[in-house]
Amino acid sequence: MNDNDPQHPLCEKYHIHVYFSKEQTDIARGLQQDMTDTFGDKVPHDSWHDKNVGPHTAPQFLHLLPQEHFQDVVAWLNEHAEPLSILVHPNTGDDLWDHTTGAVWIGEKRDINTQILTNLKCRKTTGPKQ
Repeated sequence: MNDNDPQHPLCEKYHIHVYFSKEQTDIARGLQQDMTDTFGDKVPHDSWHDKNVGPHTAPQFLHLLPQEHFQDVVAWLNEHAEPLSILVHPNTGDDLWDHTTGAVWIGEKRDINTQILTNLKCRKTTGPKQ
């Protein structure tokens, strides 16, 4: 995924964001349950959002993904995710890079509010506004 970028080496933890529309809520709940049944605490469920949160421009749920399970989980998602859109991204500490260049999409790519991530990066490097 990012082995060729010395600024962003492979990391130990990733996020899986599964996006859904209001009409797809039941499908998303089914996939979330299937992920839990299949992977258990190897890929813990973190949160469920029925509205836009942070840079995410659609409802979504989040699972945490340790690097050692990356290949198995992403392969499983490729087989089971349709018709949902899934963003898998590393957690390097560079949120903008993580959600854009470092990200992998399964299904249709969704818009990400990169302005929020750009502002977050500025706050991290310059400190809080006074």
